[in-house]
Amino acid sequence: MFRLPARLHHALAYPLLTVMAGLALSLAVAQQLDEPIQEQAQGDFLRAAAETRHLVENAFERPLFGLRAAAGLHQVRDGLQAAEFRAFVAHQDIVQRVGGVRGLGVLERVRRAELPAFLSRQRAEQGPAFALRSLGPSTGEDLFVVTGVEPLARNRPALGLDIGSEARRREAVLRAFGSGQPTLSAPVT
Repeated sequence: MFRLPARLHHALAYPLLTVMAGLALSLAVAQQLDEPIQEQAQGDFLRAAAETRHLVENAFERPLFGLRAAAGLHQVRDGLQAAEFRAFVAHQDIVQRVGGVRGLGVLERVRRAELPAFLSRQRAEQGPAFALRSLGPSTGEDLFVVTGVEPLARNRPALGLDIGSEARRREAVLRAFGSGQPTLSAPVT
């Protein structure tokens, strides 16, 4: 086995010891500096997450303002005709105020057996062009028909649409009707 001469052994010991001490000192300083950086990063992340949460909640809350206002009018009037709904939305400028929505609509729950009377009433109120449309085969006992939507110009295809004729929309409508609370649907096209 090869052995270093004693002089060389002592000559290498001091630099090696110095390197080891420097390395230990560097690691200790790095650890001390790392803790405040980690705390700062954690604080920045939590602030950003809270701000993002606030923005998302606000984006969902603003349209609910319009829906609650329309629901309040519906309750006060004990029903709401299309012309009243149109005037209310236009006067309040709800769609512009709340942002992020294409429009506000009114659904009416219609029993299948009452469909002929419903269509007659809607055509008398909204004109003979009012027609029931569906997104697929509708087999449920109840239909959920859009009887008002504003602004009408850009939402006309929704008027007369049976939202309950598509499974995801129907599930959301049933949850909303059952709970009385605003409800999001699963993604729809």
